[in-house]
Amino acid sequence: MVNKNYKNPNSFLNKKRFNALLIVLFFTIITIITSNLIDFKFLDIFKKFSSAFSRFVSLYLPPNFEETNILFSALWDTFLISVSAGILGSIISFFFALLMSSKTTNTVFFGNLVRVIATIIRNIPSSIWAIILLISFWYGEFLALAVMTMGVIGSNARIFSDIFDEASSNTIEAIKAVGASQSQIISQSVVPDAWPSLISWTLYAIETNIRESTVIGMLAGGGIGHIINLHKNFRRFDELMAAVILIVILDLLFDKLSVYMRERI
Repeated sequence: MVNKNYKNPNSFLNKKRFNALLIVLFFTIITIITSNLIDFKFLDIFKKFSSAFSRFVSLYLPPNFEETNILFSALWDTFLISVSAGILGSIISFFFALLMSSKTTNTVFFGNLVRVIATIIRNIPSSIWAIILLISFWYGEFLALAVMTMGVIGSNARIFSDIFDEASSNTIEAIKAVGASQSQIISQSVVPDAWPSLISWTLYAIETNIRESTVIGMLAGGGIGHIINLHKNFRRFDELMAAVILIVILDLLFDKLSVYMRERI
């Protein structure tokens, strides 16, 4: 007797493949339509690749490391700004998250208010923050620090709040049963459980700041981004490439360091 609930594996796989094919076909059609709307031709990529590559080599290679002292000084400034913004933004995000999370606050009004503020900050790109804050703080390292800090708050406030929301309800109830106050619940249960994740996301914020420092530095000033902007304006592309290489190396080194630190916590 044949089981009515039995499903043929071959028919199931064929259905999945058919659905996958439909999805690929859909996105292919959308890509073709949007490319035609903006007059973009894929064949131009292959036709012009040779000339574009030759121009890239002639302009950017070999990189010029003659101004090493200036480059390393700017790189050090970039590192300090990125770390400071990552830590400062994460500290502010921590207190925002305490007000946003249902596990750490009993005040719904302030929680919703802070959530709205964090959402607004998150939905404004760093480049726009640079333009907005430029009027108040002018061009320089402090503006770059402020822009990066806003970016960290926008992302980490929501993430930290979600981490607090995932705290064990059983542990919280057990602490409440022995008469613990709200602050004791936070310090003895919620934060200790979330601590490794908070540090991990803070390290990731610093990594993101280092990667974004080139664009933010070009818009806001300070660090290696400012140097890249100067080289671009004066068409010193070989020195620009040297600055880009250094920022990539710094990002890779900090990535290795952050992985090492995460393994220890």
